Amino acid sequence: MIEKPEVLDPQVYYKSLIDKVIEVDAIEALENSLDETIDLMESVPRSKEDYSYDEGKWNVKQVFQHLVDCERIMAYRILSLARNEKGTLLGFDDQGYVAMDGTSNRTILEIMKDFVAARNSTISLCKSLPVKQLDLMGNANGIPSTARLVTWFIAAHNYHHNTVIIDRYLTS
Repeated sequence: MIEKPEVLDPQVYYKSLIDKVIEVDAIEALENSLDETIDLMESVPRSKEDYSYDEGKWNVKQVFQHLVDCERIMAYRILSLARNEKGTLLGFDDQGYVAMDGTSNRTILEIMKDFVAARNSTISLCKSLPVKQLDLMGNANGIPSTARLVTWFIAAHNYHHNTVIIDRYLTS
């Protein structure tokens, strides 16, 4: 079981997201948010796949692709932190990634398959980590981080974007 981090800096943006996750085990949260996201992706009507709720906002496929991209980047961070990486792990420009994401040529089904593969890989990675390695401190994008923290962030970030899609994209 991967419990929530005991101390979360209230100044760091991800604390409010992690606090909203109801599960007590990160693996369970990853599995539940995977199921929720698959259900959500399958519920999106074709007419909404390229819908954006406002000028300059990502469309539905871009939000889902963002989840895939973040999953892969964060999984690398989990591995690096758990292996006691001493170098600073770089951040990334999510807007730049979306600009180059290729979603205009992809379907939600294709993106969903990528998401499932990435998430299952993350779950496998997290299950393989010795508990003592979950709290090795490192630096990810200038923020003191651990594999435990990043694991919880993945689930929290996923739940956050699912809520955004439901509230701003599918109920309009």
